Amino acid sequence: MSAAAIAEKLDELSKHELVQQLARAKSHVENFNKKHKGTIKRVTTVVACGTVAAVTGVAAGLLELKAPLIPKTRIRWDLAASSLLGLVNLSGATEELQPFVQSASDSLSGHGWGRLGEKFGEKHLKLKRTART
Repeated sequence: MSAAAIAEKLDELSKHELVQQLARAKSHVENFNKKHKGTIKRVTTVVACGTVAAVTGVAAGLLELKAPLIPKTRIRWDLAASSLLGLVNLSGATEELQPFVQSASDSLSGHGWGRLGEKFGEKHLKLKRTART
């Protein structure tokens, strides 16, 4: 619809009809916002948590190349950081950021336990190979 056609249609309407149409349009917008606000917030949170988890996983992999253990200990830093983030999350100190802190903690935990499982599997396979020979 062209601007001229819109202007012509508005000229045909009375002031009362214009007010009614504006009120109806406002009501539609408010209802849409009420209806979909929760959905939009959930989708945004899910996408942001997935992004946080992916970035944390990449960072864990890169940092593991440099130093897989906390210096002068036998403690994996990713599992220690995951435990610390989990405890902070449980304490309630991160009210607004809770899903994001939890996704970072889960990502670190998954990375750490996955690496431990891989090392256990390598060790287990070596034992099987030596038993066969």
